[in-house]
Amino acid sequence: HTLRHSFATGLYEKGVPIERISQILGHANLDTTMIYSHISLAQKKDAVARLDGRASRFRFLAASFRRRPDIAVTRSAGLVGRDAELAEVNKRISEKVSVILYGAKGVGKTAILRRVGNAVFISEYRKKQTLAHIILENRNIDDPAVRKEVDKELRKLSIDELLAELANYPRTIIIDDVTGLSKTDKSTVAKLAAVTTVVSSTSKAADKKLFTTYIDVKPLRRHHTRQVLHEIIVMTDPAKKERVVDDILHQAGDNLKEAEYIASQVSLGKTGEEITTEERSDNQVSIAPFLLIMVLFFVAWVLKSYATTMVAFSYALLVVFRLVFYKYIFTPTATARKR
Repeated sequence: HTLRHSFATGLYEKGVPIERISQILGHANLDTTMIYSHISLAQKKDAVARLDGRASRFRFLAASFRRRPDIAVTRSAGLVGRDAELAEVNKRISEKVSVILYGAKGVGKTAILRRVGNAVFISEYRKKQTLAHIILENRNIDDPAVRKEVDKELRKLSIDELLAELANYPRTIIIDDVTGLSKTDKSTVAKLAAVTTVVSSTSKAADKKLFTTYIDVKPLRRHHTRQVLHEIIVMTDPAKKERVVDDILHQAGDNLKEAEYIASQVSLGKTGEEITTEERSDNQVSIAPFLLIMVLFFVAWVLKSYATTMVAFSYALLVVFRLVFYKYIFTPTATARKR
């Protein structure tokens, strides 16, 4: 893999057309080969700067100290380590059985769903709007005005009427993630899965009951995660690339989604200490309130003060209430409203 990168980079820097490099590497899409064109960008800037005077060269030299690290992040070209899960999904689809993928957040369920062929992919479920969109996808309406009018008429129908329209839909319907949907929306998705073939994913164990069949998606093995990172990270220095991959694996573990996010942030020039992911935020708990509670109770015990005891007890109740309220009431409600 490193040899191919070095080979393509050398060709590009020698002036070989990008189309010819694409043919040599056997890329089906020219966009895949374009990732090598960014490598000589610094050399191009240097060449242009030479046309100006000393002041321009000084500014370019000063800017070079603030330049982003020599790293770029691309989309993974293939599905790594998920052949068994994809084969199982395709088998269920061939049997016209709806199936839901269950696994922890960030294990790569979406990557599996995107490899399903002859399907309508829904990245976010939005009630009638989504159901109407699925129906329109099968009607092949090219005229934008007609399509808009038909969409308006479809949204006037009830949920049950739209579900009836989608019975025995000729294509597979992919709904990316139902984890954050409300109970009503999950019930609608379950009804849709009962009348046609639907494939979806979730991070909640309770959602496995929505469909008749579910598939457990385990975290990728470490060498597979490393392979994905090697594909999406583009660097000219192989040794430095290995160090970057090792650092990202150390921070993200087996969470592929978090690893990809960290890699994108590193490409922007951020250090590991500066990167805060959603997964890390969820796992971080401040111990300051609990330490204060312990101090208050200790002071109350030393002073034998009833008032201090009541203050410590009240503060403890406030901390517990805040944790419960934010986690189980405020955050779910805010997420539901946002959707």
